[in-house]
This record gives sequence, C-alpha cells and structure tokens, in this order.
Amino acid sequence: MLNNKNTNHHLKLSSHENMLSCISAASFWMPNLINLSAWIEHAPFAFWLIEATKPATIVELGTHQGYSYFAFCQAVKQLSLSTRCYAIDTWEGDEHSGFYDEMIFQNVNTHNTQRYAGFSQLIRSTFDDALDYFTDKSIDILHIDGRHFYEDVKHDFERWVPKLSDRSIVLFHDINVKERHFGVFKLWEELRCLYPHFEFIHGHGLGVLAVGQSITDDVRVLFEMTNNDKQIANIQSMYSRLGSGLMDRYHLIKLTQEEANLREEMLHLRENIFQHEKEKTQLAADLEITKQALQQLKIQLSVMDGAIKERNATISNLNGVFLEIYSSPFWRWLLPLKKLKNLFLQRS
Repeated sequence: MLNNKNTNHHLKLSSHENMLSCISAASFWMPNLINLSAWIEHAPFAFWLIEATKPATIVELGTHQGYSYFAFCQAVKQLSLSTRCYAIDTWEGDEHSGFYDEMIFQNVNTHNTQRYAGFSQLIRSTFDDALDYFTDKSIDILHIDGRHFYEDVKHDFERWVPKLSDRSIVLFHDINVKERHFGVFKLWEELRCLYPHFEFIHGHGLGVLAVGQSITDDVRVLFEMTNNDKQIANIQSMYSRLGSGLMDRYHLIKLTQEEANLREEMLHLRENIFQHEKEKTQLAADLEITKQALQQLKIQLSVMDGAIKERNATISNLNGVFLEIYSSPFWRWLLPLKKLKNLFLQRS
C-alpha cells in the first residue's frame, strides 16, 4: 500500500514537472515590438518554443507587420543562438490581411535592419518563388501565415514539406477562425490526425505540428500530453493568460499614446485660445482707440456745427441790416444822386 502511494505521488510530480517544462522564464519576456496583430497573444509561446528547439533555421511565410517574425528574432538574439531567420512575403497584402502600401514593408525593413540584420533576412517574393532559396531538410521551424483559404494553406504546406528537417515543427495560425472563408481550421483537422500536435484556442488559434521525427526532448513533452486533457487545459490556460497580458499591454500602450496625443492636442488648443485671447485683447484696445477717435470727431463736428450756426446768424443779421438800408427813405433819396454821379463820370 505504501508503495502504491509513493508511486502515485511520483506520477503526480512527473505530471506537474512535465507541465512546468512547457513554460520558462522566456515565456514571460516582453516583446520589443508590440503592434496591432492577430498574433499578439502567442509571443510567450514563441519565446519558449525557440528556447526549447534551438532551431538552426526559421522560415515564416506571411509576415505583414512582422509581429510574429520579430518575436522569433527577439528570442534568437536574447538566447544568443546561431539561428538564421527568413521572412517571406510580397508585402502587398491579400483578401484576408487587406491590401496595403509600401510603408508597411519600409517599417518592417527598418526594424529588421536596426535590430536583427546579423541573422535575419527579408525575402520579398511569393512563397513558391522562394522555395529554390532553401535546400531540402533545412528548415527547423516553419510558420505558415499567408492567405488563409483552404487550398492556399494546403498548397503552402505541401510545397514546403520537403524543406523541413528531421526535427521540424510547423506553426499554423488562425486554426480557430471560421469566418470570411478561412480554411486553416479545415486543413488543421486533417493534419492533426497525421502528426503529433498541440493546439491553442486563444488568439484566433495556433496549431503546433511536429512534422520531424527527431524533435528535441525539451519540446517533445508538449506533444506527449495529447491524452492528458487536464495538462493540455493547464498549458492552454497558462499561455492564454500570458497572451491576454500582452493584449492588455498593447491596449495600455495604445491608451497612453492616445492620452499623449490628446494632451498635445489640448496644448495646441490652449495655445490657440491664448492667441485668440491675445488677439481679442488687441481688438478691444483698437476698438477703444477707435471709439475715442470717433468721440473726438464728434466733438470737433459739434464745434464746427456751432461755428457754422454763428456764421449763419451773422450773415442773417447782416442781411437784415442791408435790407433795412435798401428800404430806408435815405437810400431812396441817395439812389438818384448815385445815378447822376455815374452819368457825370461817363461824360467826362
């Protein structure tokens, strides 16, 4: 009976240790690049996967803004691995990611050049055209995240299988998306019956497929949990919580940026208000000066009006005097003498 208890206790410890072996300090790293990506919640697992597999070559089919790819690159750099990384994309977009301009590629290229140029290369090409750049059995981790129609994903997987090494792992994103004609889930249902696998439901779903026959012991434990629903749920829950933390981090960064933008906008508004108040004060001063000048003009006009009235009164008085003179008897008596004088002057 004691032996049975010890055996059971040993099994419980083994189960617990197996679960903990699927998470490490790397799982808690913060991505150097956090942008709006459907892959944002899977960076913690990507960090652990690179640490557990220590791949020689990583290839990503479909990179877009580079979130998942740069998570791989960050792990390679922080772990000081000799891994070579390749991102393959046309950087033109498609029906599912949307079509975008050249700025997306420029941003990805700049980030890659500044941080990972020593071991990372961007290949601007279709997936099929890039096949010739890789020898058979050379790729340890392949991430397929291109166009998501069933036929496209199946085509990509089948074309790249010969390039996979004996310890290769293939990642499929969006295995839990069943809308907009996504077909990854359909291919995943087929492949999970053929290969050891593990799947995450959160973050639109991530399928982890062990295609190689000689995967590392550190990652093999992940696929040996297939029949242990409790362990699977625990691992899914752990990485879901870590992923949701990154999503919260993204929202926090977004809100912080929005707050900074609002503060800057408020600063501009305050400057505009200050300028308008300054202009208003100047206009009020100019208006007061104008009012004073108008008042002076009114005073001058009043003075002139008074002078005109005085002059008109004087003229009126003079007209009265002249009228009295012209109508007086003396003027009538003097008038013939004036005429006689004028006649005398004409004759002389």
